[in-house]
Amino acid sequence: MHINDINGQRIELIVYSPLIFLGYFITKAILNADTDKILWIALIIIFAFIFYFIIYFLKGVLIALKHNAKFILGPAFYNRVIITCVLPEWIVFNPLENIIAHYADTNHKILTWIFAGAFGLYVYSRYHFLTNIAPTSAFPYYQRGIIMTMHLLNLTKNF
Repeated sequence: MHINDINGQRIELIVYSPLIFLGYFITKAILNADTDKILWIALIIIFAFIFYFIIYFLKGVLIALKHNAKFILGPAFYNRVIITCVLPEWIVFNPLENIIAHYADTNHKILTWIFAGAFGLYVYSRYHFLTNIAPTSAFPYYQRGIIMTMHLLNLTKNF
């Protein structure tokens, strides 16, 4: 599934599905079922964008930690990967298993794990967590993550 954003870039909805689901769950906690559906959709999209920017802010933190070779890089990196890569893989796992079981007589469990793992690697390749790049729309948040982390690291240098 692809849609085009304002810049004409393709955005894979399934890659960003954790952000959409998170936006839905927060919207569900705020609004009731009788609220207008347009308001529901608007809030879900707003929350998804907020979390998208937060992910790139945290990516900036990761890049600053990587640059300074800090030990906290590992746990921070693994948390981002679990949230952004493992969750979409988990979302597609059961539908993928049903499709593969329909077409394969044997070893459909192994094939499901192979395809789900490949999908997880694809999602990971979309974020480039340890590469010093960010999309134009998220760059200010990414840069803020770097600046803030560098500032905090400079403050704690004397400890």
